[in-house]
Amino acid sequence: MGYVTEDDMKKFLGKSLSSVNSNKINGTLAEIDLRDYLKSLGYGDMISPGGWIFRSVRHGGTGRFASSHVALFPETVKAWKDYRSPVETPVIPSSLQAVAISLRQIGVESYYCVPYFPRSQEPEKVERTLFEMGSPSHGVKDLSSAMKNFPSRTSRYNFLRYSSDPSVIPQSSLPVEFTKELLRVSVSGFYIAEVSDIDGVFWGKNIAYPLEIKEKTMASDRKIGDYFGIDVGPFTKLAFYAARRASLSM
Repeated sequence: MGYVTEDDMKKFLGKSLSSVNSNKINGTLAEIDLRDYLKSLGYGDMISPGGWIFRSVRHGGTGRFASSHVALFPETVKAWKDYRSPVETPVIPSSLQAVAISLRQIGVESYYCVPYFPRSQEPEKVERTLFEMGSPSHGVKDLSSAMKNFPSRTSRYNFLRYSSDPSVIPQSSLPVEFTKELLRVSVSGFYIAEVSDIDGVFWGKNIAYPLEIKEKTMASDRKIGDYFGIDVGPFTKLAFYAARRASLSM
């Protein structure tokens, strides 16, 4: 086959996402709005695609893997495109290359992940070619080479056990949401790691601004009435990387 359809994407998201609620949709639409606004101002090429940072965790009490950080940015999968063969030279966004250079200076390896489906259109059977960014070597690796400092799982973890309704995800953002989730599941299913979502990085003249895009619906409680809250975890993780490099700003 070598391709995936919109229905394939929806079915996968219905299994990989624990829930698709109003806040998920609000956040997705907010990200689309921000990117469209920056493009309207002429800054569209200065905001990077989203991705993930994988951090190795202590394994077996030795601390051997305690300091490895790898950033993976996926090339967005397009419906019906032929992905039967690996790509030799992808077009990597210039904004992403700039971000990779900055990440490399704080010890985070960055890769642009190009998918291919040599044997099946089933998303779970995706393979990838990883192109190193932010380094003069421009190395090409497979996933196992990039994750060599991460402990492997003894058996593949099942991240596809959920059942949610993906039909509420806007059609325009379906490929991006599918691509990011496919990468997270593919890597986390085989390697033990802490994972942080990267909504994007805005590259200014001198400073890179990590983006954490949120838009929440007000909640209600019988005791306290309407209230608004936000999880601080993503901002704490961004602060960690910002602290390691002065030119990353919060």
